[in-house]
Amino acid sequence: MGSTICNTVDDALVVEIMLNPDGPLFIEQIGEPITQAGKLASQAAETIIGTVAHALGTEVNLNRPIISGELPIGGHRFEGLLSPVVAAPVFTIRKRATQLFQLDSYVRTRS
Repeated sequence: MGSTICNTVDDALVVEIMLNPDGPLFIEQIGEPITQAGKLASQAAETIIGTVAHALGTEVNLNRPIISGELPIGGHRFEGLLSPVVAAPVFTIRKRATQLFQLDSYVRTRS
């Protein structure tokens, strides 16, 4: 998946990793605004999506352009989309919660 994504997955403060169709890779951390963490070429994104599909024991292709499941390591949720559903490959990795927030906390911070 590359060093940027792997290092981000290992970061306990990271909640979500998202790739847009035009290539920017975004990271959401607890208590921080979403930031761009670099760019990823379409071919690299397609390779990642295909690798995850293989690890999940399924395939992703023109006839089956959506892959969704838990990553074998860490149990994080993965969703990947290919053409014709999207203009270019996209994916998101939603990490398992590392912190629990009480309702009072959301009210206090006006989240």
